[in-house]
Amino acid sequence: APQPLLDRNAWYAPYDVTPAPFTAANGFEVPDVLSLILNYKRGRFTITPSFTFNDGSVYGSPLTYPGYVPQSCWDPPSATPLRPGVSCNGTYTAASGASLSPGAIFLPDPFTGKFDAPGSLREPSQLIANVQMSYELNPRMTLTLVANNVYNKCFQRGYSWDDPNTCIYSNLPSNILAPSGNFLAPSATPIQVKYPYGTWFNNTQVGYTSEIQPFQLSLELNVKL
Repeated sequence: APQPLLDRNAWYAPYDVTPAPFTAANGFEVPDVLSLILNYKRGRFTITPSFTFNDGSVYGSPLTYPGYVPQSCWDPPSATPLRPGVSCNGTYTAASGASLSPGAIFLPDPFTGKFDAPGSLREPSQLIANVQMSYELNPRMTLTLVANNVYNKCFQRGYSWDDPNTCIYSNLPSNILAPSGNFLAPSATPIQVKYPYGTWFNNTQVGYTSEIQPFQLSLELNVKL
């Protein structure tokens, strides 16, 4: 069915690059961040736990899900279920009576039921906990233990493409893949191209890593000369 245009007078989240087909679906809105740093010292021993929470940026683009116009098919798509759009390259008549050639068109996101406006989807929020401990062996030597990502979790938003290890979503990986759209039957669609969005590996926007980072442990000996 025909879909309404985006409201020209509405407010939209800022993007550093205007969304284009299959690219730039992640926004530039910097998320709110809350940090808590505690410090306890007793004698030679010091412990400093830290906690960081960010509420997630935004993403979304109306140019992510490709398809074909069924009226342009010279053979029923059901005749070629693995490639239903293979015969859909002809012209068709629009409601205005004009003769149109479909080529590649964009469809509404079938998982949200509409064309996704810029900033209409929310990235997961994230909570990270780290801890640092140090002990003064003597006035000239200090031993420091740092444990990063003691706790690291991204809280998903309930979208169909959610992945518990992903903290930032955008168009499919690094502009290399495009979703299958309605060119493939759902039963024949590989999971890698089933959804219009996925893990974003090329993050240059808000400075957060796109995937949950592993637990890291480091030990440092500092000597004063």
